[in-house]
Amino acid sequence: MNFKNTKHLKENNAKDLHELEQKFDEQYSSADENAKQKDEKKNFTISLSVKTMRDLEAYLKEFGIFNENKSSFIQEAIEEHLKRKKSTLKERLSELIKKL
Repeated sequence: MNFKNTKHLKENNAKDLHELEQKFDEQYSSADENAKQKDEKKNFTISLSVKTMRDLEAYLKEFGIFNENKSSFIQEAIEEHLKRKKSTLKERLSELIKKL
């Protein structure tokens, strides 16, 4: 049986293989960097009290910055809260270590 339009096997030398490997590594690393730089958003369902949402809406109407909405406000608040919690936890642990 004969096949038409098939590529004949050619010997790959070490230089060609090395160049291909470098190209692959560069493309793979640049794809990783692009994914890390892009802050993807995903929808989550959270439950907040009605009073909290009213207070948030009133605050955003009165003091809200341009393009600031409930979602961005809550995201920033959670990020700041996590930073503060981490720093206080580190301080507590360092104090406990000093006592030991």
